[in-house]
Amino acid sequence: MRRFCAFGMIVLVLISTIAAPASACSCLRPPEAPVALAGSTAVFLGKVTAIERGKTGLQITIEVDRAWKGIATKTVSLNTAPDDGMCGYHFEIGKSYLVYANGDKPKEGEQPKLSTNICTRTCHIDQAGDDLKAIGEGKKIADAK
Repeated sequence: MRRFCAFGMIVLVLISTIAAPASACSCLRPPEAPVALAGSTAVFLGKVTAIERGKTGLQITIEVDRAWKGIATKTVSLNTAPDDGMCGYHFEIGKSYLVYANGDKPKEGEQPKLSTNICTRTCHIDQAGDDLKAIGEGKKIADAK
């Protein structure tokens, strides 16, 4: 019996040293919509047209319909982590989202390098009603001609 207990303890010690520690995303509750708008580099509404896996995560391409801040082009790209355990936001091609993005302020005429995650107020359009009421209509982005 002692041998069995000793063997069991050795197995438990080995398993605990071999298993990689899990790390999960942890977020504070995002601020109210007007505060989130003020604190974001860009806020816009649009439909996902492409998702590509890159070296550092996913690159999401969105056809912009409306913008509140930081966007003047019909198409924008942004990055997110590849999964929600790393705080990545799960986008789906063909679906529309209200996106709160952060990044460096772009130089004149350049597209900003943006990213978003599950810790922002980014959400599917079906869940954006309260935000849209709080931040207003935004500016319609015209098709590039």
